[in-house]
Amino acid sequence: MKLLGKPDKIQLYQRNQKFFIYTMSSSECGSQQTPFNGLVVRFSAMGRSQEITIESLLNQ
Repeated sequence: MKLLGKPDKIQLYQRNQKFFIYTMSSSECGSQQTPFNGLVVRFSAMGRSQEITIESLLNQ
């Protein structure tokens, strides 16, 4: 969280795992279009990142 800041959403999962969801809009990137609209980071119960997923605009 130090690097990415506060997530837009937090989803709790089994065994105390957490999904931190960050969304991006094109206004946050200036005039450039972003090829993705979100970043999902899964953390273990020990607070270590286990998985990072980039959600693409093309998948929607």
